[in-house]
Amino acid sequence: MSTTKAKLCVLISGNGSNLQAMIDALDAGRLNAEIVGVISNRPNAYGLTRAENA
Repeated sequence: MSTTKAKLCVLISGNGSNLQAMIDALDAGRLNAEIVGVISNRPNAYGLTRAENA
């Protein structure tokens, strides 16, 4: 089994609920990855706040 973490860049456009699911999975150790970027087409998307708080 590989110990190398996948590097993820997450695309969002709103609330970021899928981003939050990934953050929760990372925190619980269910996902062997690192979120290295979050990109949104909406500058005020709440998902960007989720990313900042993670």
